[in-house]
Amino acid sequence: MIVSNGAYAGVNLTKLRVGDWFNTGLRVAKNGALTITSGTVKLADFLERRQSGSGSNTSTEIALDRLIIDPKNSVSNFRASLNQKGLGPFSGAINGAPIAGRLYATPLGSGVEVVSTDAAGVLMATDVVKRATGGSLKMQITPTSRKGELDGTIAIRDIRVQNSSVLLEILNAISIVGLLDQLGGAGMSLDEVDVTFRNTPEQVVIESATAFGPSVGISVDGYFFKQLGQLDLQGVISPIYALNAVGALFSGKGQGLIGFNFTIRGETDKPRVVVNPLSAFTPSLFREIFRRPAPKLEK
Repeated sequence: MIVSNGAYAGVNLTKLRVGDWFNTGLRVAKNGALTITSGTVKLADFLERRQSGSGSNTSTEIALDRLIIDPKNSVSNFRASLNQKGLGPFSGAINGAPIAGRLYATPLGSGVEVVSTDAAGVLMATDVVKRATGGSLKMQITPTSRKGELDGTIAIRDIRVQNSSVLLEILNAISIVGLLDQLGGAGMSLDEVDVTFRNTPEQVVIESATAFGPSVGISVDGYFFKQLGQLDLQGVISPIYALNAVGALFSGKGQGLIGFNFTIRGETDKPRVVVNPLSAFTPSLFREIFRRPAPKLEK
């Protein structure tokens, strides 16, 4: 307890541990405002307790060594300034890649917006790609009406990707030598990457994922089954996208007039990539006939 001039001024706990999700220092001011200092906190548990009403009804300042997102990913040097509703700005770094963002109100609970000026650093830190450079990133995650489910969007601009194993497999199958050289050298430039997905306890449903640059256009949809660690994706890759993009008018973003259908199935570290070379001769307007319907996220 902190006493100033004989009056109660708050509480200062240098070490406070709650289960396996909260291990920090804590200061409680006279007005009830909280300051969480150093240590580690698990994000999911922290948000659940604030939203369920068991958290504080006052403002909270946070200065953590590490905010744990999941067993593989965490934010270091995490700083946040949250109001009585648990909303406000935050900042930190994922393996040195800077991020910033905010918790904001939605009709179904708190939403999260994350931005970064180093998209490549964030993607490499989270094992999405092995090598990349540059790019900006914006991600938004919002709750749904179903417990444990989150909807998300990701927008990446002006990134250069190198040595992507899945892309290498696809390009190898269609023998696009120039594009293979790009991936192995300075990298393949992608002007825009956009993903719409839903995260559930059992799987990640990718409603749509598109990427395009001067050399290539790609569209993907499908599923990642978490417990099995299995992918079940389908897509279209269109080489020379800058000259081929008229197909997007008929088939959708990321697909050109000439495109190769492909599937990606199996374990995430060793997926099986199969490309249908004959699909290049299918007019873009009719290409969807030979693919299963893309997932539709019910609102």
